[in-house]
Amino acid sequence: MKRNWSVRHFANYFFHVVHVALILFVAFGWIFPAARPLHLVFVCLIFLSWFGLGLFYGIGYCPVTSYHWKLRQSLDLPIKDTYIKYFLDKVFRRNFDSSFVSTVTWGWFLAVSAFNVFYSFVFNS
Repeated sequence: MKRNWSVRHFANYFFHVVHVALILFVAFGWIFPAARPLHLVFVCLIFLSWFGLGLFYGIGYCPVTSYHWKLRQSLDLPIKDTYIKYFLDKVFRRNFDSSFVSTVTWGWFLAVSAFNVFYSFVFNS
């Protein structure tokens, strides 16, 4: 049984790395011209997740967060509304307002999506 405990804890850390890497790539990947095609793929996948899967699971649904939260619950670890809120609360040791975090997240996502489309299709045309 101890083996399952350590594997689940490793998986929890793995999900943290995946989450942070995805967030950083989506936030700043559009800046690098070589990364823009892959960035656009991730932006489209996130959009489909938030609004496609979101029709069934709630707008803003993220399968990575869903699996991560199930794992954390099995470890009796705390969870928040969103991973970004969890991360910000943890890093800054504050309790950020959920609606503020969501508003900034949505705004940033829409802005970087627009930047990518602009730079990929309009500026490079």
